[in-house]
Amino acid sequence: MRYLIFILSMIFLGCAELSVNLKDSEIRPFKEFSKIEGASEALGPIKFEVIDARGEARMNQIGFAYTGVQYQKTPVLLKKDVAAYTKDELATAFTRRNILVSDEAEIAFEMIITKLSVNEYIEKHMPERAVCEIELQVKSQYLAKTFNARYWTEITSPGDLGDGTEKIAPTFASCLNVIANKIATDPKFQAYLK
Repeated sequence: MRYLIFILSMIFLGCAELSVNLKDSEIRPFKEFSKIEGASEALGPIKFEVIDARGEARMNQIGFAYTGVQYQKTPVLLKKDVAAYTKDELATAFTRRNILVSDEAEIAFEMIITKLSVNEYIEKHMPERAVCEIELQVKSQYLAKTFNARYWTEITSPGDLGDGTEKIAPTFASCLNVIANKIATDPKFQAYLK
């Protein structure tokens, strides 16, 4: 009997994953959060670096999912560290929003990730969802001008009958898209680039 209990416990433990690794192809925003808003005229060029100030032990971790039969809390990981991933995504996002990005630019920004988490959310008698929170502090000093602003957003995935773990990637992408819109449409940010 003891062996049977041991074997069953190993099966249950074996069902839980050690981590959820997001594929780049999965990280696409939900339709309702995919709108692109930006400057009406070309601005920049700018260059920027992204710093992850969250203090996470694993710099490629963005949150947690619940996996396996027992809904074990499991880290959600990107292929590369969060700062590098965010920099690549924002560079593409800014270009789409009429803000030129170049490593040769004179105007340099520091974008500090002070908060970033994308977690699966399970509530009794409710559909599984994912929730993303992101906060960026954006700083720059160019000639006699300075820029300092905070941008924040929270996105909750649609509450359908789908698996909450599968909603993490599009919820994360939605968060990044919304924060890029907020930065690109900020009149203070646009005025700084003119």
